[in-house]
Amino acid sequence: MTDPGWGADISIRVNNLPAFLVIVRWPSIGISGAAALNIMKLYLVQHGEAVSKQEDPERPLSEQGLLDVQGMADFLGNVPISVARVWHSGKRRAAQTADVLARAVLSAGKAEAVEGLNPNDPVDEFARDADVWDEDTLVAGHLPFMCRLVSLLVTGEAGGQQVAYQPGSVVCLERVDAEQWVILWMLCPQLIAE
Repeated sequence: MTDPGWGADISIRVNNLPAFLVIVRWPSIGISGAAALNIMKLYLVQHGEAVSKQEDPERPLSEQGLLDVQGMADFLGNVPISVARVWHSGKRRAAQTADVLARAVLSAGKAEAVEGLNPNDPVDEFARDADVWDEDTLVAGHLPFMCRLVSLLVTGEAGGQQVAYQPGSVVCLERVDAEQWVILWMLCPQLIAE
């Protein structure tokens, strides 16, 4: 396909079936125009499948959860996606998810635990902070926090559900202007499983 400046279609195979990945980007307006808009991407990840509290009170990733997250890391690393930082809540399952993904997408350093990403933490402060960042960031966390954050960034209301997360899913948001975010894509481990 000829690129008119708006994006490109890339043929890929998902579960051994042909599929198309549509990459959308701002029209070719030159680097000064793109920089003025302060475009950045935010990758919001629900941690992979975890074991039950009865099995292990710390709830690390299950075998399937590790496989799913590693598969997602392999896929994202081949796209390729690169981020300046990877953050997680500090809970073991989120830290494991972040560590695996960081090896594939983090340009330098390692994943870091940050406060304010626990399942029931308020999303307002995180959303306000994200509106001024200028570096692509990946965040591994929990429900309902991730769903509420996506909803707040995209619609301005934290109460809705804009995406149906599954363990190990990644939602890519792009800030196109001050306090204006759009959902670019979402991937679930089942879509990329071999």
